[in-house]
Amino acid sequence: MFAPVMYQGFATYWYELISFRADGSADLLDSGGVSFDLSFGREGHQFDAEAIAGFFWKLWGILQNSTVLMSTENGEFQTGIPGLELQNYMFGDLLSLDSLEAMEAAVRQQEAERKAEQGAI
Repeated sequence: MFAPVMYQGFATYWYELISFRADGSADLLDSGGVSFDLSFGREGHQFDAEAIAGFFWKLWGILQNSTVLMSTENGEFQTGIPGLELQNYMFGDLLSLDSLEAMEAAVRQQEAERKAEQGAI
């Protein structure tokens, strides 16, 4: 399960990797998450480009050979799509990159652009 959530510039993205048994029960194999905000001038601002890129690199590794069983991305029911096609959210375009370094550079570029837009340094 992948759940990107963003409200008014605050985001929490997380995933759970589960395996189903024949009896229908599930085992949690892995989980992870990252939180950030886009209010660069705000006191207590939290934006760690390395952590964001690391999260998406881990997610890329999970999704690269996966098929999505079910998605309601953008309010549209989808099934059977390749995992890396889930890109309609902030930083979703990172899934099209194939290295951690490229992902981190892309996050830092977006960070610089947003800082410039907000006039924060």
